[in-house]
Order: sequence, then structure tokens, then C-alpha cells
Amino acid sequence: DAPVATVLENTLGGTVVWSYNDVGYYTVTLANAFTENKTYLPLVIINDGGPVVVSVSWASSSAIELNISSNGLLGVTPFEIRVYP
Repeated sequence: DAPVATVLENTLGGTVVWSYNDVGYYTVTLANAFTENKTYLPLVIINDGGPVVVSVSWASSSAIELNISSNGLLGVTPFEIRVYP
């Protein structure tokens, strides 16, 4: 299932939607919100002791892709999207 985000602050001008693509693969979407070369995606990885692979990438002006290899980590991993003017 798509994760349920806890949003602390949203200044993007719309509601971000999470989609489940496959085990560990998710897409975050919001139409025309993620400007190329001005979207910063800091990620803090909480390691449960095993190997962890995380990939966060800009896919388009409307989509961010997230891949996380350890199933239980998504719920405890802070994820932030910053878009600069």
C-alpha cells in the first residue's frame, strides 16, 4: 500500500500524493511542484543493523521517486522535499 505521510509543513501549494509501485518503490506526486535543479531531497537513514539501500530522485516536475530496500524503515525515515525559487 501507499505510505501515509505525517506532514509537518507544506508550502508547495497542494497536497502531495504517495503511490506504491512495488515492494520498496514509491512515487510522490504533485502537479508541476518540483522544479528541476531547484528541488532538494535530504534523507536521514535510520539503520536497523542490516544493509540498507535508499535512492531518492527527481523524476519530473510532478514526481519524485523513492526506493528503500528495508521494508520497515520507511515508517521511521524522515523524508523532506525542498523546492527553491
